[in-house]
Order: sequence, then structure tokens, then C-alpha cells
Amino acid sequence: IKLLNNGSSVLKHVHRGDVVTAINPKKTAGKKHVVKRVIGKPGDTLVTPRYRESVVKMPPLQYWLEGDHPDKSTDSNSYGPVPLTSITGKAVYIVWPPSRFGAIPERDTFGKKKKRMSTLLHSA
Repeated sequence: IKLLNNGSSVLKHVHRGDVVTAINPKKTAGKKHVVKRVIGKPGDTLVTPRYRESVVKMPPLQYWLEGDHPDKSTDSNSYGPVPLTSITGKAVYIVWPPSRFGAIPERDTFGKKKKRMSTLLHSA
């Protein structure tokens, strides 16, 4: 369970590595929102082996979102870039399970533990 900050000032500063909530582009399984990590931001170029295009240049005000478990995630590899207007909040704390309680780092360092399907080719 993640505690969210839905303030408008937070959404002006969406960074690569942030965990955000967004309106579900596919509206699958009755889910209105998804929780995903920002992999790409406007101007970035990504290599995306699971998307219909193998290289994606991110358009203005669009973000590439992926789940932390890429083999089981419905994310931008399924529905493409997500507009900033669809991002509704940023996860700031993990509250459950108690063993993981604490703040979520503002930016993920993409260490060796994170398995990504898409990789950053060029950052803006």
C-alpha cells in the first residue's frame, strides 16, 4: 500500500524513477488507476522491445510508465506514452507491509535489482 501526494505542485515535477498513479488507459479489470514507475519523460528516446515500435521518441508532455515486474505488467509497453494530464499523483510512502514502511526515494537509481524491459537510449 502506498501513500500518495496528489498536489498539483508535485505533478509539475515528474522525474524518471518516480512512482506515480495515472488514469488507466486500458480500463482493464475495472481498475480506474494504475501505479507505475516513470521510465521516460518528454524528449527521451527509449528502446522498447515489447512495444509495437522498438525505439520510441517521447513526445512533449508524455511519459513512459512501466511496472516493477515487467513480465506481469500492463504498462506503456501495451498502451504507449501517457499524457501528463493523466498522471494523478506521486507515491511518497510505503505503508504496507510494515516491513517496507518508509519513504519512497524521489528518484530511483535503477540499480542491478531492477529488471527493465525498456532502456533509456538518450535523455532529454
